[in-house]
Amino acid sequence: MLYILEMLEFNCLHLDGSVETVHLGGFSLFCAGYTGRDRTAIEQHIRELEEQLGVPRPRTVPTCFPMVSRLAMVAPREVEVYGTVTSGEAEPVLLRSGGRLRWLAVGSDHTDRAHERHGIAESKNLCPKILSSDVWDLAEIANRWDTLQLRSWSDGELYQEAPLAIMLPVADLVATVPPDRLTTEAIIMGGTIPTVAGLKYGGRFECSLSDPQSGRELRVGYNVRTVAPIS
Repeated sequence: MLYILEMLEFNCLHLDGSVETVHLGGFSLFCAGYTGRDRTAIEQHIRELEEQLGVPRPRTVPTCFPMVSRLAMVAPREVEVYGTVTSGEAEPVLLRSGGRLRWLAVGSDHTDRAHERHGIAESKNLCPKILSSDVWDLAEIANRWDTLQLRSWSDGELYQEAPLAIMLPVADLVATVPPDRLTTEAIIMGGTIPTVAGLKYGGRFECSLSDPQSGRELRVGYNVRTVAPIS
């Protein structure tokens, strides 16, 4: 049986106040990783994951993990995951359509932490990838990428907070995807920022991307429902 991916729908909020409905279908989905600009800090983080959690070292830095496209979800109220050791990651999300970058969303790369030691790509493919229903026209915001503020909350408490200045520029994020895998329609989750005080496995995750210059904000939040083992 052929699986046909449904069309994702977003509201593009323009700087002039107008709202445009946009669609994305037939896309490939990617999660970029280790996308900070400070390579020393990245190396320290890689060592911590190796020593504390047994997470394997990536082959390249930055890196890119291909995802099953059906994992992409637009603003669900709730996601269902197996087990209690999962958590969200706030990320800028680049949406490519017609062979060029078109829109910017905020999203969560929800990840199964218990399986990270067996393989990062596998652990990410076990959980949905959450996208905001509102997006911005990337052309209207690209010149102040570094000033955009990324935040997240776990069960209402601040979990992550940093400007996109600590992450790679847009062109470098796109370059994490091998040219032969970069399709005309694509979603590229741009990697995350450090947590405030370590990993948390909460029942609700929220994240936002704000633009201090215009006062605008993209936001998405969802409840996490866990499926417990029978025995």
